[in-house]
Amino acid sequence: ISRNFLNDSDLVLTTSPTGRYGVVNERTGKIILEDVYKVIYTSDLQKANIIRCIKSSGQATIIDSFANVLIKGIAYVDDFENTYARVNKGGKLTYENDFIHKLYVNREKTLFPKRKEWQEGADVVCQEGKWGAIDIKGNWTIKPKYQFLQSYANGVFIAQKDSKWGVVTPDDELVIDFVYDELRYFRK
Repeated sequence: ISRNFLNDSDLVLTTSPTGRYGVVNERTGKIILEDVYKVIYTSDLQKANIIRCIKSSGQATIIDSFANVLIKGIAYVDDFENTYARVNKGGKLTYENDFIHKLYVNREKTLFPKRKEWQEGADVVCQEGKWGAIDIKGNWTIKPKYQFLQSYANGVFIAQKDSKWGVVTPDDELVIDFVYDELRYFRK
């Protein structure tokens, strides 16, 4: 049980016997969020006034600091930078502001994410549910064909194809074949 991570001191983070997380009102016993989440990022409160709750399927729910559900069924939500996060809803990648106001920052360009700083090489884009990469000029370096494409790091992308993970270059050359159930970047 984790206490005092939300603005309501009666709300506590719970863990089920299966290792899934939820939120319950300890005083009343009322379940606020079922214990179906693989991870609940309480550290998000340091960057924004919301928390990402991720199911094992990868689907996300966004809650505010009182555990009110703001948005459900998000296919992907990135880390927060300056109170913004990249969000994949309905096959389109956009930026959303702190979710409380539910503002779409990038209304005029629903395909390409509005970025303050582009990553070296290329950046990931989701179009009609498939992931690819574009360069700083908006040219495709990897046409949208992957189930998921993690952000560029160390000269490569980690990609998901047919529910398996592999590694490709920004020019879509195969570095590591798609045979892994899980694959992550190594951080020092």
